[in-house]
Amino acid sequence: MSSIQGLFPPGTDLSLVQGIPFRCRPGCGLCCYATPGVGPEELPGLIKAAPSLPMLGAPSDHLRIRSRPGGGACCALSTTRCTVYPSRPSPCRRFPIHTHLGVRPQLSLVLSCPGVSLTGILGKAGDLPRTEETEGLETELSAVASTLRSTPTEALLRRTAHRLEALIRSSSRQGRWEEREPLQRDLGSSLPLPQPGDFPPSGVPGMDEPLENLPLFFEEGKGVLGLRQGNSGYQVLQFSEEGGEEDRLGEFPVPTYPPVLDEEARGLLNGYLRYLLRRDQFWFLAYGTLRDERDRTLREIAVSTLRQAGAHVVVRAKVRASLKGRAQEILGAPALEEGIRAFDADLLDQPTFGTAF
Repeated sequence: MSSIQGLFPPGTDLSLVQGIPFRCRPGCGLCCYATPGVGPEELPGLIKAAPSLPMLGAPSDHLRIRSRPGGGACCALSTTRCTVYPSRPSPCRRFPIHTHLGVRPQLSLVLSCPGVSLTGILGKAGDLPRTEETEGLETELSAVASTLRSTPTEALLRRTAHRLEALIRSSSRQGRWEEREPLQRDLGSSLPLPQPGDFPPSGVPGMDEPLENLPLFFEEGKGVLGLRQGNSGYQVLQFSEEGGEEDRLGEFPVPTYPPVLDEEARGLLNGYLRYLLRRDQFWFLAYGTLRDERDRTLREIAVSTLRQAGAHVVVRAKVRASLKGRAQEILGAPALEEGIRAFDADLLDQPTFGTAF
């Protein structure tokens, strides 16, 4: 990692990607259900590779590769393989790394990606591996470093710092502010786990939402699946690369109380929540809520966000177990891992008080 660290601006936090093995899963394509941005310097190579590739926007203003309608995949995808892979734009080169610019550039991992190993990162204690080596992420880290060099990183950090200073002043006067580090330690040592009042969790799109707005996850043997609120539970839809739902795999009841977890699953959930606490993105999401609301403290917002995240994970674990015909009374670690993978990208997709890519 030390050689990689030199590619990044001073102060960049790489601790949340250290020692985490990654290996892209052939035939997955989950990350390709998107409209990736194309930089001006990337456009000539992309046009040369695929002259008729449909685009959105203009070369000077947020140009993107078009995705197929109805929640379909990027138009560069064909039978789960990228047809412009050597010339793919930077968002594709960076995945599964998520970068947040708040008090610093911080890299973390999109845990929804099935190529990211959860071993070690989400152990019972939630401790990160001590190794500083990377395993399978060298190309992606280099792509993130290149993006940071071409982005007005320092200007974005200064702007966020000014906004944060104003928020701290106003919320301190109202008695709603706490310093992040002691609050993070406090919550990490006594994690706020989901309670009966957190079920069913809010925020899953309903039946009137467009397919492209549904949370997605990858299911071995079935491909990319979407989740939405149905009449009596969560509907699971099988997505088509060409757009639209290929199949409706069922509607599964949503627990209205916390499911029972075995010891290993509880450790996995605790590890995930501690990983969230270490993400700057989590805290800047809370800061945005603190700015927009006037009746809750930062502690109350952080506690609520953690409890809701935990509730979403265990509910989606339960739904995915039911999808496999394994309606388990007690959820184990494999089911919890599937719940994490079905939820993590949702949290990362929410806009925050900082800048993310």
